[in-house]
Amino acid sequence: MRNLRALWHRLAGLSRKGRRDRELDAELESHVEMHTAENMRRGMSREEARREALIKLGGVEAAKEAYREQRGAPLLETFAQDVRFGLRMLRKNAGFTAVAVLTLAIGIGANTSIFSLVYSLALRPLPVKDAENVISVYQEFRGRYSRGDYGMPSLLSYPEYANYRDGSHVFTGLAAFASVSLSVRGANAEAIPGLLASCNYFGVLGGNTTLGRAFTLGDCRAPGEGAIAVISDAFWQSHFGGDPSVLGKSLALDGQLFTIVGVAARDFSGTEMQAPAVWIPLTMAGNLLPDEFGSRDWLSLPNVSWLNVVGRLRPGISHGQAEAELAVLARQVDEGYPGRRTIVSVNSGAYWNSPEIRGKGGWVAAAISAVAALILVIACVNVMNLLLARAAARYQEVGVRLALGASRPRLVRQLLTESVLLAALGGVAGLLVARWLPRLLLAALPELPANPHVNLGPNLTIFAYAFLASLAAAVLCGLAPALHSTRLDLVSVLKDEGAPGASAGLRLRPRSVLSVAQVAGCAALLIAAGLLLRGLNRAETTSPGFVTRNVIVVSLDLANNGYNAARAAALQRTLRERLASLPGVAGVAQSSVLPCVTTYMAGVTIPGSQPNDSEQTVWGNMVSSSYFQTMGIPLVRGREFTEQEAQGGGAVPAVISAAMARRYWPGTDALGKRFLASKASYLVVGIVPDAQNVHLGQTDGPFFYGAAGPENALDAGIFVRTSGDSSAVAAEIPRLVQESDRNLIVKTTTLEQALEGTLAPPRTAAFLFSTLGLLAMILAVVGVSGMVAYAASQRTHEIGIRMALGAHPGEIARMLLRQSARLSAMGIAAGLALGAGAAQVISAASFLFGVSSLDPATFGGVAALLAVVELAASYFPARRAARMDPLAALRHE
Repeated sequence: MRNLRALWHRLAGLSRKGRRDRELDAELESHVEMHTAENMRRGMSREEARREALIKLGGVEAAKEAYREQRGAPLLETFAQDVRFGLRMLRKNAGFTAVAVLTLAIGIGANTSIFSLVYSLALRPLPVKDAENVISVYQEFRGRYSRGDYGMPSLLSYPEYANYRDGSHVFTGLAAFASVSLSVRGANAEAIPGLLASCNYFGVLGGNTTLGRAFTLGDCRAPGEGAIAVISDAFWQSHFGGDPSVLGKSLALDGQLFTIVGVAARDFSGTEMQAPAVWIPLTMAGNLLPDEFGSRDWLSLPNVSWLNVVGRLRPGISHGQAEAELAVLARQVDEGYPGRRTIVSVNSGAYWNSPEIRGKGGWVAAAISAVAALILVIACVNVMNLLLARAAARYQEVGVRLALGASRPRLVRQLLTESVLLAALGGVAGLLVARWLPRLLLAALPELPANPHVNLGPNLTIFAYAFLASLAAAVLCGLAPALHSTRLDLVSVLKDEGAPGASAGLRLRPRSVLSVAQVAGCAALLIAAGLLLRGLNRAETTSPGFVTRNVIVVSLDLANNGYNAARAAALQRTLRERLASLPGVAGVAQSSVLPCVTTYMAGVTIPGSQPNDSEQTVWGNMVSSSYFQTMGIPLVRGREFTEQEAQGGGAVPAVISAAMARRYWPGTDALGKRFLASKASYLVVGIVPDAQNVHLGQTDGPFFYGAAGPENALDAGIFVRTSGDSSAVAAEIPRLVQESDRNLIVKTTTLEQALEGTLAPPRTAAFLFSTLGLLAMILAVVGVSGMVAYAASQRTHEIGIRMALGAHPGEIARMLLRQSARLSAMGIAAGLALGAGAAQVISAASFLFGVSSLDPATFGGVAALLAVVELAASYFPARRAARMDPLAALRHE
């Protein structure tokens, strides 16, 4: 209690400092007057009596300081003094402050933006009612087991969900759902995202409706019942114009008619990153999902992962308690699967909280965060060099303070306070950057669906991260300059012998090593961005060896509509004939493979080859005879196979690539040769040029095109090539298919759109690396400019002597530029080495589309760009140093 009272009195003393100082002055003055009067009674004059009184008291100011230390909080008062002094110094050097704050804003803002994006998608509570109590349930299986999955392995089957829902007591509700892609029938068919949801879905998540109602338990009585739909507000506005009479209308989805019973509230999008356009009762799964596991009754499949499960915990229940209760229920189910053990995990509700996404996405997030951290390090190195340059101008001020008795720790603390103020201002500016950059990054990621409900705004967690980043920046950029600035030779300072290290130039000291590192990091990022951009350009401008424009890809769901191979082949043949008769159609073909999107591999052996020749894997495709004409693939030798040959028995006719001919029949004619693939015998009838069927931008190795038979018709697609705009033909295709079979679901897309999907991940990577690379280059420019300015300030006296002895200003500038160029060259060389390593990772991800991982144009271009930029950044401070007045330089302190 005594210590608490003492602390309280100290803190209270801070609030009444002025009055207490006046009281102390009055009390000390009364003591001085009392002793003075006593001395005067002893016969001293007043001056001598007062002097003796002050000596007896031991110094008034010393007494005041001793009293203040006992009364107040010296550390807080000293910190307040340092803050006031630091603000005055930053205001006095407005240009320096602006550059340093802007540099730190870029570094801190980039880091906070990346953290904000990752946090909002993977950790932030969902935008639903009372989101802190919403959880997701996942499973992991260990031991001996066999299980099907339609989505992610960690999902649940419906019986498992029902077991947890009915057997647990830790939830107020447990809901299940599965994403499904739906096709809206009408004049312009389109695919929309949908959600099959249990009928307690809206109740568990607290979702409201603008019109009508949500699901009720009566809507999910039995499988196949509940042909109703709740549509999203966005779908209501875009497809029905916000018509209030939409309730009761029919909506045709994948050949099924659904009655609209409600419109979800505008602020509700559920728990998925892909905001659904329509919600449908889970009991309709058998009508909308394929026959993937031998039964369309998805609700009865006990050992298939396909359902997401979300729930709401009861008040006071922890995640551990929920997992413990679900684990008991899971063990009961495991008894029916000897050797299997189910691990149940309960994760806080978030968009990306599944084990699969966090397992794979964690590495991606860590890599991006590491790159963003590199940006912050580069920013701190730049500010460190600026502080060192500024310290050269303050060396005498610091020396005088040390000479007058200031301790080195006290001065270091004062200089660090200035760095903290810079970092705080940079952090505030960085938060402004983090307000708009995450949304820009999210919009620039093509594989991520746009969801307006994703909350990217700052909260306490993001503020705390920005604070920690600012604190780290303050220590990184401020500690070394503060220690360096206070390590002085007082004799030299007091003799006015100039700044320390005046002739040091740009030797390879720690700050120079950091400057080299920042240029190297910038070069590596730009090389990665350059390779990705070069690869994308190659993929978009180089012909893959077949026609991509005005080609429509038609997909039919034959297997799930009871077709066997013979019926499928007959339907395919009829549709191709009818499509070929449409005006504007230049060719129609059947293909089992969608080039550069799906693939087919077969083990190939050559009859008569040596017994020790092993089977080799070769890419292939099963196509109709019109495929080569439709896709614009020319023949090099031989001929195309005919439709009659494909239907006949015996060896399957095949057209092979030139690479396959070279591989298996070098120096001989491949025509007429035979090979075995997937237990079938093929006869080579033609040879075509190598193309890019497997990886866009990368020419195939050995490849064969086999004649498609009836057994290939179930999974095959139809390619329709038009002579002009394909939109009119695309609109006719669903009508022709419906005339053949009204129950078939037909999906159409263009080949160009299909190929665009393969370019989405490298586009995202190129955008991120380009953005961060440009930020790093801006920071590198600032860093090099500040480094040259620092070198010039260190050598001002030397420059004055050189100029007084007749040195030309150009020689002075070249001297500084040579020193800067040496460090820049070292940074660029190190960056090229780092870039070569990064290129191998990018190449392994198949993002280069045939561009060499050591592409000379990219490496040379980045080296030249950085050399020019670094030279320009060095030129202006060097020119400014070369134009200084020699007399002023000689008198420089």
